[in-house]
Order: sequence, then structure tokens, then C-alpha cells
Amino acid sequence: MSELSGLMTNLPYTLFVTAIKKIPYVEKYGNNAKNPYDIALEYSFERVLNFMEKERGNCLPVIAEARGKNEDNELRASFYHLTTQGTTYNSGERFQKLICPLSFHDKRQNIAGIQLADLCAHPSARHVMKPHENNLAFEAIRSHFYTNGGVSGLKVFPQ
Repeated sequence: MSELSGLMTNLPYTLFVTAIKKIPYVEKYGNNAKNPYDIALEYSFERVLNFMEKERGNCLPVIAEARGKNEDNELRASFYHLTTQGTTYNSGERFQKLICPLSFHDKRQNIAGIQLADLCAHPSARHVMKPHENNLAFEAIRSHFYTNGGVSGLKVFPQ
């Protein structure tokens, strides 16, 4: 575990995590609530857009873990809508400047990026749910969250 913590601390990567607190979200928005996965995609990619513009980059291959034909098609449609129409705060024109080919891969392919994302997801979720609880795994990844002025790579919604 200490070797893994060392790797998670020292590997070069930038994190963008969006956590949707589903119960408060549904309580707040009720029947007007959008799909929480679509909300998470929007919030994460608003931050990715900020990062890409700051770094003057325009190409970012996006690898998603395959979940099944229907789920993959839903994500593909949401991703297309996001990258062509934009969000409330970021125009479609800004997203259209990015080249983000989306591909799906089975977890069994053991792709490093998907494995790294899995290793960051649980500690992030634990931190969001119990922020005052000791969480050594989160401490190992904390410094990797994107920050740029008031933009944070860790978005929790609703607050």
C-alpha cells in the first residue's frame, strides 16, 4: 500500500473529478433534475476546457470505460452535445476548438488511464461524503487536482 501511495503521489497527472450528491440533487431539482452523469460530464469538461485553454492545447483523446451498448451510446450522445453546444457557462464554439476523440475500452484491457481513474475515484468519493474523516488515499492524490485561479478540478454539486 505504501508503494501504491508513493506512485499516486509522484506520478505526473492532473485530476478532474465531479461528485454529484444524488440525494440532495434530486431533493433540490426534483422532476427538473438532469441525468447526474450528464451534469458530471459538463462540470468536468468545463474544467478540462479551462485547462486546455490555459495550456494552449487543443488535442485530448478521451477514453471511457465501456459500460454496455446503450450506456456507451448515451455517453457518446451527451459528449457530442457538450462538445458542439457547450454549457451554460461555456459556448459550443470554445469546445469546438478542442479535438477530443472519444473511445470506449473494456476494463479488462487494463488501460493505465482507466486504472488510475479508478484509483482516484474511491478516495475522492470518500472525501466528498466524509470530508473530516482521515483519508490517506485522498491525501496521496490531493495535489493532483487541477487549480487555476477560482477553477478547481474537484467539483461537488450541489454544495
